Amino acid sequence: MRHKLKFLLTTFLLVNFFVYSQTFIRNYSGETTEHQLKMDFSPQSWGDVYLVIEVKNTGQNDISVKNSKIQFLSDAVPGLVNFVPNGSISYPKTVSMKSSPNGDQYRNTIDIELSDESWVDYKLSSNESFKAKINLKTVTLSYESLADAVRFYPENGDPSLFVNVTTTVTGNDSNVVEVTYKNNEFDTQVTKTITTTNTSLLRINKQYQIWANDFISGNTVYKSKYSKTSPLSFLPSDTNNAISVPYTKSTIKTENLIVNVNGLPNGVSTTIDLKNKDINDVTKNEKIVEGSNTITKFMEGSYSVTISSYTDTIKDIIYVPRYDNNITISIGKPNQLNVSFVNYPIKEFTVKGFPKYLSHGTITSAASDIDEGLKKSPLSALFKYSGIDGAGDRGKIPDMTATINTIKQARRLEANQEGKILPVMVHYTANASGGGSGEAIKDMTENQNLYFHYRNLIQEIKVMLSYEDADHPNPGAFVISPDLIGAIQQDVVFGNDHNIRTIKINVNQDIKKAFKDENLSIDNLPSFSDNLKGYFQSINFLIHHVGECKIPFGYQQNVWSAGSARWVYKNANEYNDPVSEAIEVADFMNDLELYTGDWKPDFIAFDRYERDCFGPVSIDSYAWAAKHWNKYLIFCKEIAERIGNAPIMLWQIPGGHMPTADENIINFDIANHSSASAPFFLGDQRIGTDLNKIHPDLKKIVLTQPHYAAKNIGEHLSNDNGYDWSTSNMQKLADMNVFTILWGGGSTTGIAPIGTNGDDDQWLASKITDYYKKPVYKTISIAPYQEAAYCQNTTVSSSTQNNMEKTLNVKIFPNPAKDQLQIENHVLDKDFVITIYNIYGEKIVDYKNQKLLDVSNLSKGAYIIKLQYMDSLESNITKIFYKR
Repeated sequence: MRHKLKFLLTTFLLVNFFVYSQTFIRNYSGETTEHQLKMDFSPQSWGDVYLVIEVKNTGQNDISVKNSKIQFLSDAVPGLVNFVPNGSISYPKTVSMKSSPNGDQYRNTIDIELSDESWVDYKLSSNESFKAKINLKTVTLSYESLADAVRFYPENGDPSLFVNVTTTVTGNDSNVVEVTYKNNEFDTQVTKTITTTNTSLLRINKQYQIWANDFISGNTVYKSKYSKTSPLSFLPSDTNNAISVPYTKSTIKTENLIVNVNGLPNGVSTTIDLKNKDINDVTKNEKIVEGSNTITKFMEGSYSVTISSYTDTIKDIIYVPRYDNNITISIGKPNQLNVSFVNYPIKEFTVKGFPKYLSHGTITSAASDIDEGLKKSPLSALFKYSGIDGAGDRGKIPDMTATINTIKQARRLEANQEGKILPVMVHYTANASGGGSGEAIKDMTENQNLYFHYRNLIQEIKVMLSYEDADHPNPGAFVISPDLIGAIQQDVVFGNDHNIRTIKINVNQDIKKAFKDENLSIDNLPSFSDNLKGYFQSINFLIHHVGECKIPFGYQQNVWSAGSARWVYKNANEYNDPVSEAIEVADFMNDLELYTGDWKPDFIAFDRYERDCFGPVSIDSYAWAAKHWNKYLIFCKEIAERIGNAPIMLWQIPGGHMPTADENIINFDIANHSSASAPFFLGDQRIGTDLNKIHPDLKKIVLTQPHYAAKNIGEHLSNDNGYDWSTSNMQKLADMNVFTILWGGGSTTGIAPIGTNGDDDQWLASKITDYYKKPVYKTISIAPYQEAAYCQNTTVSSSTQNNMEKTLNVKIFPNPAKDQLQIENHVLDKDFVITIYNIYGEKIVDYKNQKLLDVSNLSKGAYIIKLQYMDSLESNITKIFYKR
């Protein structure tokens, strides 16, 4: 899928370049002079935006440029590219630019200084002009609003685009308060912390709304005269430049709250969290037990209520609370909250290597320098694309550096948490992401590509098994061939599948050759049909057989498999209900016999489209709100049930969130990485049902496609008919057999930034951290998905099993090795031969009865080492080691 995006992204950039290059002309008059400003905005292919400002004298009187200034606003710190006098004036002695923060923008001033010599031409005569070229870098506001902010000031002219406004806070008893200034015209705002007074630069003659926060200190509540819902309206000018924000205070009135608990086992407690809806930081966090619980000194007001479940891990029973989510505390009245716990037997998730509760994982680059970011929350899985090119490495066998680094990173991170972390490698045995069925056929039928894919997969499994130990009986997992099944079905729908379902594929020939060249026994190797169905069955067999039934795996499925991803939208021509859409996909999968037979996969992985919902690359088709994510879940559940109740992995899910207006935004890129996905799955109590709390920069993102029935994201979210974004859907997911969610992608927000995706200021990491304090278990009885018969019946032959046991007893260290490699095995008192092969199976060197091997002359890379006993050359042990 990600390869399909290259063309789309390139097209977007070209369209952006040609469509959004714009020119604006503004005319200004003084008492004796007139001038024109011409602003040319030119986006560059690499993402920067250049601005050329031309100043032209349109009056009859000369304009002095000797100590003149150009002033403008920008979203990032700009760079002055050049200054061109156009032959109209002398070249300046100096042209310098200074920038200073102004809210979430920068105020920039270009100072133009000409020397005082008599020969210097400093007068801009009628119709003469000069230009300044600036690199604005990032631009988020409209070009027009930036053009309106550009000003030119002749010699000794006083820039008056901004004015210093003094804010005085009274009645707060020297407590620090937060005062917010919102510019209505540009829909931007900045918050200042003030104790008594503060001076801020505000735009002249632009309407502002100003408010301050309520707060509590000791037993006193302080209320600002101006709130967000009833702000001060203020128009800055040279004469109107002072603001007063008064506070009133009152003693806090408190009352008791009685929490009546029924159904919780005796001797255990759980937690109740109550949060005031009107005043920040007014919360109560208490333990409650069976019976009547009294919470004292409760401040009057409205509160949201959250009560955690209790899990009996010994009896495998979960106690789920039922209660009202909101309560009002009133003075002089009996305040009661009734809580009933309903108990369910835990239905464990049984996918090997994953916890028995719904778990979370994320994308990684496997580089050690992102370890600190990944430590910000607990993890149960890390996923990365296998190999070198991340798309199957067609026609070659890559080294396994990506896999090794992912496993090592998982082991490092485990030291900082309680649970284990499973490395999940995304492995292409055929790549349809960049060209559909036609490209997949190349991987199956051309130039021994399938043979190389088999060997590639075998070697990666061997690497995983080399990291098996008592604490890691399942050392790795696979998501197999993303987009392959979906692309084939989509091509069938459009009549462009190149007969992939019926063409001959040399499955038996290529897998047999691969087994031999990887020194694996071909005894008991099944006979497969030499077609697409046989191809899938051979992949299933290989992973279970070579992986000794220790490596869980699943295929990935797409929302667009049946033709289009727009079936979720009622106003799109492709609209379909999720059950009907799922039936089409499940029937196609069942026809391919993907999840049947003795070697069927362990789970099914669903993605949506990895980019964050409201970013420019995904916004045309994938700006999903809550109702679309709900349809998606129905779609996934129906497919999984119809292929035998396969456990569900939600994979490469966008981890972006919807920022709030009062959020402390540091690195989060609202325009590119905002998304409704993570708030939908995990809940966001900051928003609830109040869409006014969402950051205005997100709500104003424009929607142009008619299927949204909305002009922007704000309208789009309002079409969700009051959806409560504080709702967590974790229990819903667990009860529909979702056993894990793997967040993020190469360009998509994950739990931590990897250098190419979004940085969300740790929003998702914080939510996952909170989740792991109270993980969710499956409480609904679902007919269990049967493990592959091959693994149930332990059909590995006795000779193969003996060989496996010997392999586990062989130790090769250090690995990676620099100069020497040492061999240890409890039966090395017999004569033996060790042979080293390169990754292509070509013999490098033999050693007889040597336990210490000199590998100093080997080049850096992966090698196969084979040990054979002289009295039984048919029996051998193979391992992979790495030369560094």
